[in-house]
Amino acid sequence: MFIWRGFLDNIDLVAINEQPGIDRRYSHTTANHIVYHAKTKNFTISVTESKDNSLFTPLIGATTTLNTTIITSAKIYALYASLLSQRRALEGWFPTPVKKAVAIGKRRYRSSFSTSSWDRPCGINCPILWRHIRGLHKVGVFTWGGNDNQYDDFSEAGIPFSDNDLKWRLGDTCSNAACPLRRGNYFAPSRA
Repeated sequence: MFIWRGFLDNIDLVAINEQPGIDRRYSHTTANHIVYHAKTKNFTISVTESKDNSLFTPLIGATTTLNTTIITSAKIYALYASLLSQRRALEGWFPTPVKKAVAIGKRRYRSSFSTSSWDRPCGINCPILWRHIRGLHKVGVFTWGGNDNQYDDFSEAGIPFSDNDLKWRLGDTCSNAACPLRRGNYFAPSRA
């Protein structure tokens, strides 16, 4: 934790009390998380640090898929990697207020309150699709150099949270006419 604080201080991130992106139904977890914010002319960055072993409570309570990425000392885990790569944000159970959605648009992300404007099937990003962490199936995993820019692919062998059987979904309806999943509740397919 102290290594991260030094790194965050180096890039002018400051700790604040509010918890943007963490849903009200998870407000009891606020004592277990620290949020850092930095804002410059060109970007805003928010970092939520878990004070306990739970990495997923703030992620699953996020109001938008933009807030569902984990950065560790050697890897980045994106729960919605394909949306991230498309510069698209999908709102969850409790949509982001319009003011924040406009801010997301200014960051060059297309923010969707529903999937109604999507012209292709949602696939793994369908809001009614139950997803799970076990085995990191359909989770983007990327290696980075960390604070000291040293590539170390073995530093996190045996990722502790990949064995969790936690499940979640973004919503209970899909408005995408092209999505074959919109008629029921489904789990993301498991590895064969």
